[in-house]
Order: sequence, then C-alpha cells, then structure tokens
Amino acid sequence: MAHYQGVPVTPFSDFCKRVDALSDSDLAHNLREWEPSHQISLALNQLSSANAYLRSQCGISGPLRPWNRPTSPRPHHAHLSPGTYRPSSPYTPPRTPTVDAAAAATAHALEVKLDDVNRQLAQCKKLLASAQSEVASQRATLAASNKTVQEQEATLSTNTSTIKSLRQRLAEQYLAVGKNSAAEDQYAKLEDLQKQEAKQRRSWHDRSGARAAEARELEFELAKGRALLNQEKYKEAEAGFRHVLRRRKELFVDEGVTQAETREAQLFLCEVLRKSGKDDQMWEAEGLHLRSEPLVGLDTMSEADREWSLTNIVTLAQLYAEQKGNRLAVSKLSNAWRWRHVVARSFRETMEDKAFTIIGIFEKRGEAAAAAKTFEVVYPDRVAALSGNALATAARLGVELYNQGGNDEKATSFLKQTWSQRRNLDESVQRTIGWTLAIIHIQQSRWNDVHDLIMEFPPRRPGSPTSDPSDDAVLALLAYTQLNLGNIAGAEKNSRALYTKHGVNNVSSGFRWHHADTLIRALTKQRDEKKGHYRFFEAKDVWSNVYDATLGLGLGGLSDSARKDLRRHADAGVFLASEWRDSCEKRLKKPKSADEVMSQAETMKRLAR
Repeated sequence: MAHYQGVPVTPFSDFCKRVDALSDSDLAHNLREWEPSHQISLALNQLSSANAYLRSQCGISGPLRPWNRPTSPRPHHAHLSPGTYRPSSPYTPPRTPTVDAAAAATAHALEVKLDDVNRQLAQCKKLLASAQSEVASQRATLAASNKTVQEQEATLSTNTSTIKSLRQRLAEQYLAVGKNSAAEDQYAKLEDLQKQEAKQRRSWHDRSGARAAEARELEFELAKGRALLNQEKYKEAEAGFRHVLRRRKELFVDEGVTQAETREAQLFLCEVLRKSGKDDQMWEAEGLHLRSEPLVGLDTMSEADREWSLTNIVTLAQLYAEQKGNRLAVSKLSNAWRWRHVVARSFRETMEDKAFTIIGIFEKRGEAAAAAKTFEVVYPDRVAALSGNALATAARLGVELYNQGGNDEKATSFLKQTWSQRRNLDESVQRTIGWTLAIIHIQQSRWNDVHDLIMEFPPRRPGSPTSDPSDDAVLALLAYTQLNLGNIAGAEKNSRALYTKHGVNNVSSGFRWHHADTLIRALTKQRDEKKGHYRFFEAKDVWSNVYDATLGLGLGGLSDSARKDLRRHADAGVFLASEWRDSCEKRLKKPKSADEVMSQAETMKRLAR
C-alpha cells in the first residue's frame, strides 16, 4: 500500500501531495514573486490555504477513510442501523464512506478550482513555450544580424584601409616626381579620413584607438606640409608643422617618445623658417638648432641622440651658408664631421649629402673657393679615390676654380685627381676636365703634358653639351701644341686640315689658338726642300686671307673677344714679317713682301685698340 508522509494514501492525501507540488513549482514561485495579484496566483494561494485548513481539521487522511482498508467485523458495527451494514465478500465493491456535506462542498470547490488552475497552467505553459520559441527566433535573427554587421564592418574597414594605402602610395609617387600639388591633395584627403576615424573612436570611448588615429593623422599632415614646402607655400606649411609639433608633444607623455616624434616636425619647421627669408624667422630657426646641437658628451649619448645633435649642427651650417656666413658654415660642418666615427655609416652618408647641399649653395653664388673648402672638410685627402657624386663635384669645382681666376694650384689639384679617375665620369665631363687642365699646362708652358692630355681625349659624342670642346677645337689645340714642341710638320698638317674646312673662320667664338695663325707660324718656320727656301709666300697667302677678312669687320663696334682675335692675328703677321725680313737680310734681298705684311699687321693692331 502506498503511503504519503507515513500514512496510507487516500484521495485527500494524494490531493494534498498534488497541491503541495503545485505550490512549490517554478510557475507558482514566479507568480508569487512577479505577479502576486494575478488570478492564478490568487487561486493557488486560496487552494493552499483551504488545503492547510482541512489538513489541520481532519489530519493527513482527511475527512474520508481510505477505500482499500479492510471492513471491520460485524460486532464493531453493531451500533449501526441495519441499512448501513452490508456483509462483505470478495466481490463486494468498495464501501462509499459517509461524507460530511460541508467537506464535500469544499472538496468540490477545490476540484473546480484545481481544474481551473490546471487549465490556466496549461495555457500559461503554451504561452511560455510560444514566447520561448519567439525569443529563440529573435535571438537567431539578432545573431545573424550581428554577424552581417560585423562582416560589413570588416569589409568597410578593409576597404577603408585599402583606400588609405592606395592614396598614400599615390601621394608618395606624386611627391617623388615633383607633382607637389597633387601630393598635397592626396595627403589632405588622408588627413580627413584619419580625423573622422579619431572622432568616431572618441564617440566609442576608445581612447587608445583615437590617439593612434590622431597620430596617423599628424603623419599625413606632416607629409602635406612637405608638399606645401616644395610649392613655396611657406605660411601654410609653417602652420601645419607648428600644429604637428604641438600635438605630438601633447599626445606622447613619455619624454623619449616625445623627442622621437617631434624631432622630424622640428626639422621641417626650421626648414620652412629658413626659406621664408624673414630675419625673425631665421633667428628662430637658428635658436631651435642651437638648443639641439650640444657636442659635449656626444660620445656617451645614445645613437639617436648623437644623430639628432649632429643633424642640427650640419643643418645650422646650411643656414649659415644660405645667409652668406661662409666661414661659420665651413666651421660648423667641420665640427660635425670630426664626430663621424661615432655614428652609423648610413648617417655619415646623410652628413655627406648635407655637405654637398652646402657646396651647391656656394657654387650657385659663384663662390668656388668656399665650395672647395667645404669639399675638403669631407675629402681632405687629394690622393684618395673618389666616387659617385664626390668625383663629379670635384671635377666641377676644379673647372670653376680655374674659370673664376682662383688658386691655380688648388684647381690643378682637383683637376688632376679627377682626370686620374676619369673612366668613372661621363665623356663630356672628361673632355671638360682635360681641356681645362690642358689650358693650365699651356699657361705653365708644360707642352708635353698638354700633348699627353690631348692624345687621351675621348671622342665627342652627338648631343654633348655646348660647353664640351669640339673635336675641331681639340685638333686646333693639338696643332698649336705640336708647333711649340717643334713638330712643325704635325702642326702644319692639323692646322691645314682645319683651314681647309673652316677657312679663316675660328673653330669656336673666342678660341685662343686660331688654326690660321698656327698654320702661318708653321709655314714660316719651314723650308721647301725642293726649292731650297722658306715657305714665306705660302704663309703670306694664308695671311692675306686673314687680313682681308679682318678688313671686312670694319673699324668700330668690335667686341672684346673680336679685338683679342685681331691682336692674336696681328702677332702671327708680325712673326711672319720678322722671320721673312731676317731671311731677306741674310740673302741680301729687299724685304718688300715682308714689309707689306708688317704694315698690314700694324694696321690690324690699330683696329684692335
């Protein structure tokens, strides 16, 4: 027999068990907690109260006896009326107990309420299941939406990153080829994109992301400033560099990071201040460099600090060079270059580039001596091999030193060194070096050196610069050199070839060693072996052509170069007349033709005055 709380199970005890289970269910707890005034909650409370009342009045067995207990023997029911007693047998149906009317009414009411509660409970379960299904559906939809949003955000982020990368690459290419306006436009767009990203991240309270976005924005603003600087938009560039410098100081708290991030901006700011041409801004740039150039303790500094200090020194040297403070510029560069052993090779090359920039400033002003001193700071050894830009610069300086009437010894030193390494130079540069060095040797009457130089001249290529001496000029110089070396036949041969080609016209304007003059002198010094006399008349024929061409120039309006040509022609005529006169005197002949040539030469001298 089943028992409930230690007693046999009766309909009432079973009902109590069900009511207790219902009262202790999650639904009942939730209703009592969240909806205590709900109809179901009230019904459950009423049901529990009624159940507790009956249990307190009738016990756990309730008002009814269990149907499955054995019937008492007859003697025990003797007091009952005969109608209430029925003999039992194995086939007798269970006895219906006598029920109190009030208890029966209460039980019926409870059954009705229980049915109602069960019905409402079933309805609630159905609604709960429907709600749970709808929530699950909404969650699935929301998850799908979130996934789509994340994918779209990832795609958008990728596309934005790609756009930035392409714009940056395009801007860098524009900047490299000198399209500064286009580069400025691209960097401005990149700056706007980063500004929007920083603003959006601030709205998300993503402080580190916003700071990183602004740092990237400042990089693009700095690059835009470079493009503005190249376009000589100094005011706009200065404003941009100052903003970058200020914000980088505010963004980076760590002093080491701040220094690293602000140094580049400071250098660009100093550059734009220098190029502005205003005195107050020049002094500001000088002050910024001076505060950053200490050499004391340079060997104990970090590599980055050493490079920063030396960068400011060589840049300050450039500032002095631009302001015509040549001695200060060379001194500053020399001070920096003495510390080249404490920096990396790559930075030494940067210092060399700055030295070449300073040399270029001096060259542009025609100050070859200052340029040469600057060059000798970096390359003091005239014997050391040069290469690349250094070799080309040394060649150019040698020519400029000579052309500006400077120290011929220093010019010769530069030219000799570069001529010894001429195989590493363009052929046009080789010819210019050799030509200038040959002229210096001529002035020193070093004719053998001149001859050796000319014989090593590379051929002139089509499209060579106009400053490159022509092959005819080189041949004319060779003829003149042969004349001075006593190779009269060689001098005549080469000068006659030019005379046949050009007549009395010079091979180039202002050329000092006119082939016609050389031919006159060569013929004057030669004897005709067959006829047994000098070739004065052949020389006179050439002279006559020169003289006739001279008369066609007129008596006035001659340039200085033309007057020098006339004086050189006159000297050749005087040489012919003098040699001819001496020959006539020795042969006891009248120097009639010689006197004629002398008279014409004097006339030419008067024209050249």
